[in-house]
Amino acid sequence: MLNQLVEYGKRVRRIESDALKNESYEITLTISKNGDFISLIPHEKRTALVELITAKKGKARLLLDKAEEVLGIDEKKHELFLDKLAQYWYLPSLKPIRPFYENGKVKDALADFDKQIPPKQQNSNIAFRVYGEEGLLHQHPDVISEIEKKYAEKQKKQMSQKKQSRCSVCGGSTSPITDEPHGMIRGVPKGQSSGSALISFNVTAFESYGLSGNLNAHICTACARNYVNALNTLLNSGEEISGKKGKRFYNRKNLSRDTAMVFWTKSGSKVEEMDYPDDTQANIPKIELLLQNSLRRKQPSGESDYRRLLNSPAAGKDNVKIDADRFYAFALSGAAARIAVRDFIETAAETVVEKIADWFFDIKIIKTDFDTKVSGVAYPCISELHNSCAVHTREANRYKCDYEDPSIWRASVILWKAALTGCKLPISLLDTVLRRIRLEGGRVTTPRASLLKLILNRGGEQMSDRTDEKNTSTAYVSGRIFALLESIQSAALGNNINAPIGERFYSAASTYPSQTFGRLLRLTASHLSKLKKEKPGLAITLDKKLTALFVHIDRDAFPVIFSLKEQGEFAIGYYHQRQDNFSNKGENNE
Repeated sequence: MLNQLVEYGKRVRRIESDALKNESYEITLTISKNGDFISLIPHEKRTALVELITAKKGKARLLLDKAEEVLGIDEKKHELFLDKLAQYWYLPSLKPIRPFYENGKVKDALADFDKQIPPKQQNSNIAFRVYGEEGLLHQHPDVISEIEKKYAEKQKKQMSQKKQSRCSVCGGSTSPITDEPHGMIRGVPKGQSSGSALISFNVTAFESYGLSGNLNAHICTACARNYVNALNTLLNSGEEISGKKGKRFYNRKNLSRDTAMVFWTKSGSKVEEMDYPDDTQANIPKIELLLQNSLRRKQPSGESDYRRLLNSPAAGKDNVKIDADRFYAFALSGAAARIAVRDFIETAAETVVEKIADWFFDIKIIKTDFDTKVSGVAYPCISELHNSCAVHTREANRYKCDYEDPSIWRASVILWKAALTGCKLPISLLDTVLRRIRLEGGRVTTPRASLLKLILNRGGEQMSDRTDEKNTSTAYVSGRIFALLESIQSAALGNNINAPIGERFYSAASTYPSQTFGRLLRLTASHLSKLKKEKPGLAITLDKKLTALFVHIDRDAFPVIFSLKEQGEFAIGYYHQRQDNFSNKGENNE
């Protein structure tokens, strides 16, 4: 993982000098050539090349830092800032800075700070500018040159202090391995705003072999700088969404409130299909084209490219193409100052595209439009799928999702991995969805039916996206029968139903069918009797449908209990039949 991050960091690195980095600032402090304070001006965020510091704790940056250091709001941090300046007093370009501090002019700037700087910008970095001169003070050539000189001297000293061993990432020995922070990574969910560390040894319990701190990781400064740069680029590169608050990221997916996934390819090419699972509505035509071109249909045998390559000499074929481009992704969660890696994926870029196509094969489900009564195929996005695992509370005639439910957070990570790798889903996810359905009185929504179909298909079942007359599984047919019984009750009683069958009996029917269906069938007999008097044609139609379903099941031999898998089949059968009932409602009325 670190090796690939280092390679990516080298590719996106835009700064030639190892001693410098880009840092943002939102305040410019202007002084005269004599060191007198002139103004503090807030502005939009800008970036500039500054001295590289891997971690701020116990350190200060030369000429560009926060008000605590620059203006002396925090006495200890201000001393660190002055100590850093003292190492560069001799530079000609810093001549105005010395009287600014030594003659107490900094107090004038501090007095003006609260008046001129809005509260939301007061924690931003401050850059120095000398009135009448171009550019910022820390960007003067002599300052940049001296920073690079001191960095080179430090590297040389560290290399000469002891025999240099090889880096565990790159295998080289040209850069020192030091007990220093590798750098802070910003933008990780639940991480601290100043950044979090991916690799850090903060107590002796994590150390071994007599090594202290980050020497235990055995990563050279060059590799450390590159992987930190890579993660910061992956997590934060994107564009602002016009008219909305937020950002559209290039190489990042926010899986939940505490987890984000970053991804990239070895060649740097974009995997356009990565946008499909979480934005299906905008990509329906592309999804349909992807499914048409999918290898799942072209190669039903499932023979891999690698197997065909190995067999090609015997077959006399040399037209086998192996995709050399690699795809990498991993999920990160923040824990204040530390980063936890939840998952890591490495595969061929072409394989990812194929697995995403498999994903849409597995989640597509029939859905009837309640206004037009027209049925079509739906592809729920990942957010709809993981939200379906959460608790929904009923308010008036609508259900409201509890977005703070931890089930959402974990399900999102699981679903994204399934979309990219084609792996099976844990049985715990099936249990979560079924429990939500039972607690809400049989509320099998389109996303829930789609998620159940995905789980069962990945577990070896072959569930269809619409009503499957060939599926004679007891559980599936029982779900269809239950939906039909519900429809008969609705036809007989109209809208004046005090206790709908679905809300009262779904939980029992989907788990203990033998105890429930006998009572339901006796109740349905009275509903059909009433319906024959008022709407004999409809009664005959519904009775025929019910009889056709019971051909596949003995009404006196319902199982005592359904397993979790069978409960999933029951829910899908129930959903399929309800969609049929609704789409045929006009025909039934006639």
